[in-house]
Amino acid sequence: MTTVRPGPARAAARLASRWATCRRGVATIEFGMLAPMILILFFGMVEASDIFSVKRRVANAANALVDLVGQSEQITPDELTDIFTGVKKMIENEDLEAVTMEIYSVVRDDEETDSIIVQWSRDDHMTSVLAPGSAFSELQDASVLKQRLSVLVVDIEYEYASMLSTRIYGSPVTIAERAVRIPRRVSRVQFCPTDEPDECL
Repeated sequence: MTTVRPGPARAAARLASRWATCRRGVATIEFGMLAPMILILFFGMVEASDIFSVKRRVANAANALVDLVGQSEQITPDELTDIFTGVKKMIENEDLEAVTMEIYSVVRDDEETDSIIVQWSRDDHMTSVLAPGSAFSELQDASVLKQRLSVLVVDIEYEYASMLSTRIYGSPVTIAERAVRIPRRVSRVQFCPTDEPDECL
């Protein structure tokens, strides 16, 4: 009895038909295709949540700083340094250098120009940011500043470094917040570099 073997074309067609109907390993292939997107989505949501939480901490710190200074009639470098240190720890307990802070007391110029000028300013290293009398153009709503009154402006920047942001962006994410407040007890908070009242700004 002679056995007739199928030709190469028929064998190839049969093999292709079996391959098309075979479902083994499909789930593995689909998981391999979807896993990277799922992981990116998951870690992206975690990173976004962390950044949102840090942004709220920075905003709360800015409001706390401007509020604490706004309760004073006069403030000294030592007192301001203590406030800076405490507020920094609201944001970051370990790397305090990742946080930079600046505070300005701005007033309306009593001269003819009626422009907004700096009464005094300091950063978290007790360095004057802008000289007294310098123009201050960064106040968005100038209507809040009336004659013979002052406004305290606080700027905080935090270099937030997470494993994901450092790997993706190559550098920390800068989170910046500003808080503006009118002093509570006096029209203008004075900054006194020394114990001499005449040197208060």
